[in-house]
This record gives sequence, C-alpha cells and structure tokens, in this order.
Amino acid sequence: MSLPRRKRLLELAGRHQLPILEEDVYGDIRYEGPTLPSLRALDSSGQVLQVGSFSKTLCPGLRIGWLNGPASAIRQLAVARQTVDLHTATMNQWVVQRFLSEGLLTRHVEKIRPEYAARRNALLEALAPLARLGLSWTRPQGGYYVWCRLPDDIPLPRLAAEAAREGVAFLPGTVCSADGSTTRHLRLNFTALPPERLREGVARLFRALQAARSQHREGKIQGETHQPLI
Repeated sequence: MSLPRRKRLLELAGRHQLPILEEDVYGDIRYEGPTLPSLRALDSSGQVLQVGSFSKTLCPGLRIGWLNGPASAIRQLAVARQTVDLHTATMNQWVVQRFLSEGLLTRHVEKIRPEYAARRNALLEALAPLARLGLSWTRPQGGYYVWCRLPDDIPLPRLAAEAAREGVAFLPGTVCSADGSTTRHLRLNFTALPPERLREGVARLFRALQAARSQHREGKIQGETHQPLI
C-alpha cells in the first residue's frame, strides 16, 4: 500500500475502533522503490499488531515468527499460545536470539537483497517471450513472487496438469484469495533457484502453456464440457 493509503487505513481503524493485524513477512526484502514505514511504525494508538517470520529473512527451516504490538495484547496472546503447543522450540529460539544479538541479521538481509533482485530480474527477462501467448505479470518491488495472469483461452486446471508433465510447479491463484476471484492467476517463486534454473523453468512453462491452449481449443471443438481438477 502507498503511504497515503496506509495512513487512511489507520484513520478509519481509529474512528471505528478496529484492531489491525499487519503481516509484514517481506517488509525487509525490498529491491526498488521507496522504503515505507509499516502500519505498526505509523500507529500511535496501539491498534496494530504486527507479525513476521524469520523463515523468509533468515532460514526456511527456522519456523519462528515474531509479534510486535501493545504489551497488554502480547501478554494475552502468549497465554493463548501456550494452550496450543506450549511454545516454539527452545533451541531454534536460542539460535535466532544469538543471530540477532550479534547484529548478523541486518548483514544477512543486505547480502540476500541483491541476490534475490538478480533472480527476480532473470525471471522477468525469461518471461518476456510468454507475452505473445497472452500471459501478463507484475514487476514486484520486493518479496519472493511474480504474480501472473493467464489469457482467457488457457484454463488454469489444464495448465497445472501440463506443467506437472513438464516438471515445473507454480502456486494456483485460486488458493490466494478468500472469494476465489483469482482463477486466472498463478504465482511464481524466484528466490529458491539460480537464474539458469529459472530460465529452464520458464521454458518448461512456455511449453505447458502452448499444450494447455492447444488441448483446450481441441476440447472445445470436440464439445468437451469438463476440465481436469488441480
């Protein structure tokens, strides 16, 4: 969200006395554009609870989240958490605490930003030929993913099946919305693989798109009325 929109959201929440839960997992993974303050940083009335995870900035295997908010709310949430599973693994917390106390997280994030930016750029460059098939996509200023939109003549379920045959995976957009409105979208991750593997993945996706379009058109000609499930 833009800075004016963030301030407007806080204004409305304050007027109606509504708490805000801000998920800020990717806030530190930014490649371009102005660095914007979080909702929690802008909050002066104690209405924002901010959550994040070291699994994105430090190590995927360290499934440790963090919570920033009013002390009274954190105390109540800590008690509620203990009724679920007592607490997060002590050893994992110790490792992260040591990493933070020695100031290593900032250095680590500064190291991965340019590497992830290079991988994002490699994916965007590799996607360019897919525009002629009608695929469109975003240019993310941060985070881990590129958000793509399919043309109307390539059904997402059929593309998922063809992509599986090509050995390439993506996240269907249908699981990224509460109302199921993103049935023509997919999400591509660019941080897990080096540029050469990303280019190979896009080449496989290109073949899957072509096959999905061809089979969809053939199915229409033959009067097909159903689609494969994801």
